[in-house]
Amino acid sequence: MFAIRYRLNFEAAWPAQRDDVADAVAWIRSHAADFDVDPDRVLLLGSSAGGQLATDAAPHGAGALRLKGVVALSPVASPYRAWKRSMVSENWVDPADAPMYLVHSEDDFVPPAHSTDLEATAEAKGVPSGRIQTQVVAGAAHGGSLLSAPGVYDRIVAWLKSKA
Repeated sequence: MFAIRYRLNFEAAWPAQRDDVADAVAWIRSHAADFDVDPDRVLLLGSSAGGQLATDAAPHGAGALRLKGVVALSPVASPYRAWKRSMVSENWVDPADAPMYLVHSEDDFVPPAHSTDLEATAEAKGVPSGRIQTQVVAGAAHGGSLLSAPGVYDRIVAWLKSKA
């Protein structure tokens, strides 16, 4: 597991943050032997803003990052809810992209529509049904706190194992 640091919007203008994620994935692959990891089995997991970066970095460029999958907790990923068109993950989806598992709570301040819109648009653009899955759980948990919601952690681990 690697923790990716990305520049915040007051440190660098968009799309620097997405570029930071891509650079980190490239660094992990170039140092894979140092850490005894398989460079072809890279998955991203992000929470809140990190989830947005994961859902945006993964599809941008028709799967250019060659990820095995993405898990995003409360990702800000939907059009008309993001600040700029280039930040809207669904604008870039492609059938070649990594599968995604997206999690929200019913009363999350980042509404589940961010992910359900991404999922629906992906299917409309030819991404196979089920390749992007959205799970909505009861409550108002956001981001990493979703891991404490009943069954969420176990479902994420099972999903990740199915992609590895």
